[in-house]
Amino acid sequence: MTTVQSQSTSNACSVSQAAAQAALDGDQTVVHEMITGILERLGLASDIELTEHLLQAADVVVVPGSAFGAPGYLRLSFACSLESLKEAVKRIEKAVSA
Repeated sequence: MTTVQSQSTSNACSVSQAAAQAALDGDQTVVHEMITGILERLGLASDIELTEHLLQAADVVVVPGSAFGAPGYLRLSFACSLESLKEAVKRIEKAVSA
């Protein structure tokens, strides 16, 4: 019963599933622009190196996209306050602008 329960109650809700499908089926132009050139500009070889750079230079933890089949991108968590997110974005901007 534990297995049945875990597989039947831990799925994303239908609204989240529809939003995810719309995001994946929609225009991907903005996604391709989000991290274009940062690796090259900073002289980094991979998204893994970029995560290490952001940890050291900005004190911000992100996950490399390559761990999720999307090399060259980052995965961010939004499970914190809006103020924390704003501060993290400021730190990331500063770290990649230097």
